[in-house]
Amino acid sequence: AGLGVSAMWLMAGGIVKPIRGCVTFAQGIARGELDQKLAIAQQDEVGTLAAALTRGCYEQTTSRAAC
Repeated sequence: AGLGVSAMWLMAGGIVKPIRGCVTFAQGIARGELDQKLAIAQQDEVGTLAAALTRGCYEQTTSRAAC
């Protein structure tokens, strides 16, 4: 039972930490900090979220430069 709990703990950390990174990144965007980087390269839903946030930030940066 102890091994199963340890495995679940490790898996949860692999999900929670990147999501917290995405939240921090999104909060920075909301404050206008468009020069930040989000370094999450997972090949799952969290990675897809990170890529979408990064793409949105890049698009905001390029559209502001065009103004």
